[in-house]
Amino acid sequence: MAEKDKTIKRSRENKKRFPLKALLILIGVLGLEVATVLIVFALKPAPAHVVAEAALEGTEMNLEQPIEELLIEAKFSNLLRGETIIYDTQIYITIRRKHQELARTQIDTKQARISTDVAMIIARAQPAHFAEPTRATLTRQIKAAVDKRLGVDSDSQPIVEEVLVTKLIPYKADH
Repeated sequence: MAEKDKTIKRSRENKKRFPLKALLILIGVLGLEVATVLIVFALKPAPAHVVAEAALEGTEMNLEQPIEELLIEAKFSNLLRGETIIYDTQIYITIRRKHQELARTQIDTKQARISTDVAMIIARAQPAHFAEPTRATLTRQIKAAVDKRLGVDSDSQPIVEEVLVTKLIPYKADH
């Protein structure tokens, strides 16, 4: 029995001893990692200096940049379903920056004509035209009407590149 007690005491003492050897190995590995990171950062070259350039104003690149202008935002009616449907409409046009002032002045001076053209297109549109996912028929007809009103530039290119019908929400009109 005495031998069993001695082995039990030794095993308990071995379990209670602090693992100094494992701790020293762990500290050595962590020290090597820190040294490696410091050496890598010390040998790494400094980043190149960055110099900001001023924005290029008035260059050809900026003049050819496409921009969006609000063409019309209004409510138009359509009676072709047998009931009056009011469409809350918002239409933008895409133009080049060089045409911006010309387009703005022409839109301002011809706003009533453009609004009438769009109202007629929406009033005559078939129900299937409103159901198209891309609204291709309405967009094509509106672009043709806007091209007719705004015309072309000095290079015989249309001022309006694209028509964007961003909002076309139907509401039933209450009598």
